[in-house]
Amino acid sequence: MRKLIFAVLLLLSVNTQALTGNQFVAFCEEGARDFLNTYCSGYITGLIDSHWAITQLQGKLYCAPEGVTHEQLKKVGLKHFDNHPETLHLPAAEALYFLAWKEAFPCE
Repeated sequence: MRKLIFAVLLLLSVNTQALTGNQFVAFCEEGARDFLNTYCSGYITGLIDSHWAITQLQGKLYCAPEGVTHEQLKKVGLKHFDNHPETLHLPAAEALYFLAWKEAFPCE
């Protein structure tokens, strides 16, 4: 029962704002706590799934070759934010889809 109450309280306290580049870096950088890296992996999985859905409606935003891993996508994102700190305030999904991954894996 305690776990259920905790889970409900946790869900009610979730912030509905988009994850920013600053938060993505904090969750995904090397040395982050295990639970943050788990969140990072889940976030990237969500973006990949969302990209598939968007692709069905309007075409691909980026064209990663087959076999690209979550770890590679994470590193491309971290590299982007490191090289372009002016984008850290943007929603992470926007910066990853339209800047980092699109630049790293352009569609021909």
